[in-house]
Amino acid sequence: MENAGYIILSRQTALGRNLQMLAHNIANMNTNGYRGERPLFQEFLTKTDDGQRISQSIDRGLVRDMTPGRIETTDNPLDVALSGKGFLVVDVNGEERYTRNGSLRLNAEGNIVTNSGQAILGEDGPINIPAGAHSISITKDGVIQSSQGEHGRLRFADFENEYLLLKEAGGLFKSAPNQEVLAAENIEVLQGSLERSNVQGILAMTELINVTRAYTRAASFAKDEDQRQMNAIRTISNMRGN
Repeated sequence: MENAGYIILSRQTALGRNLQMLAHNIANMNTNGYRGERPLFQEFLTKTDDGQRISQSIDRGLVRDMTPGRIETTDNPLDVALSGKGFLVVDVNGEERYTRNGSLRLNAEGNIVTNSGQAILGEDGPINIPAGAHSISITKDGVIQSSQGEHGRLRFADFENEYLLLKEAGGLFKSAPNQEVLAAENIEVLQGSLERSNVQGILAMTELINVTRAYTRAASFAKDEDQRQMNAIRTISNMRGN
């Protein structure tokens, strides 16, 4: 493969990765608490035998946008949005996970759970609302009350570096190995509200169109380059035949 081919291939690989991430962001525009992501590339320079320098791209991973999404009022007493830095703590098969998705409900046993059925943890474990309780309220510091009194306080987790968190399905995050879980400070609960995705639909769609066009141009250039090489081979072959 000639130098132009390596450059085109590198460009298409980077654009393809970007398209994949943009499509995933757009698919999660309506996912509560979702954080948009984008690939991270680094330029890699190589030198050919004749001294030319070729610029290519190396995929270094992804960058997650931890900017909070907009807060939307739902008036559902079990919906909670977090104002400030931190996460709700979720029990998934005995292991802790973390989320900004505060769309909660009561299960058959009266425990407060996510829409997927995982228990939301309070400072003393799962939070249970007794049968017959009504008028559920959640204070700004996370204390859950009803007509039958207090039932616990939501636990909030924080991390020195949120960008190290590992994303899982369902809007959950897992702490990285050796990542310390801290108690969240200066966090406020907004009852009857939800934090939406931080993906801005118009901007994401505009970027998707631009990247798609760039990928199409790169594919067209690759086709033209392939045709140029084939023509050169035919020319040389005809010259030798004569």
